[in-house]
Formats: sequence, C-alpha cells, structure tokens
Amino acid sequence: MNQLLIASTLALCALQLPGCAWRSYADHVYTDADAQRAHSITMATVTAVRVVTIERATTGAGAAAGANVGVALGGFAGNGNGNGQFAGAVLASVAGELAGRALESRAARLQGLEISMRLDDGQQIALVQAADVVFRKGDRVRVLSAEGKSRVTR
Repeated sequence: MNQLLIASTLALCALQLPGCAWRSYADHVYTDADAQRAHSITMATVTAVRVVTIERATTGAGAAAGANVGVALGGFAGNGNGNGQFAGAVLASVAGELAGRALESRAARLQGLEISMRLDDGQQIALVQAADVVFRKGDRVRVLSAEGKSRVTR
C-alpha cells in the first residue's frame, strides 16, 4: 500500500513539473512565436542602468508537489494505526505545501536590468530584461521591437 502511495505521489509530482517552466527574459532567447518574425530596429544610447528583480507569475505547482510529497512522507508517521498516519499525512502535507510554495516563489525571481535609453529620434524609453548581458551608460545599443515586445542588444 505504501509503495503504491509513493509511486502515485511521485507520478503526480512529475506531471506538475512542466508548470515550472517559464518564459526567458534574456536578450538572446527567442520563443517559437518570435522566430521568423520581422523586428524593427531602433538605435539608441544607454543613459542609465539599474538592477531590478523580475518576478514571474507562480503556477502553484511547487505548492501542489510539496503537498503531495508531504502526504507520502507523512503517511509513514504514527504508530501504525489509521489515526496517527492520517494526522501525520495531514501535517506533513501542510508543511510540504508551504515549503513548495516558498521554493517556487524563490525560483520565480530573476535578476534583471532596467535599461534607460535615448533613441536616436530623441525619445527616451526604459526597458526591463534579464541581466544576462552587461550594459553601461553611453553604450550604443539596438532596440528590437515586434508586436508590443522589445529587447535591447548590442
């Protein structure tokens, strides 16, 4: 019985993992929807750079996976009778859910840059993206834009 519970819990956790996949905010990563699509290019000069935190939306998969693992592990608690095992499973489920939620929240944070720029036409804009490329005040950059999304590249 316990082996069946553990196997089914692990299977549920594996099914929830795809919910942990997030869109990248890096300047060198394109989604399949962005590929083979024309982007307009505007030249600009960086006027300021500020480190920020990008907080991606959480899916709840961490909390659900944590609760499932908690139930499986908590089922071993107690002295072999049904009440002790049930109480252990409930308490471990709550603890697992809280731990899973905290881990997912931490994983959903990404270091980013707010890049302020003066476009060659004089307009000033700011854009936030992943901090995977270093930009400095005075850098000449390209702003690639398509369908309401933009990114800064060299």
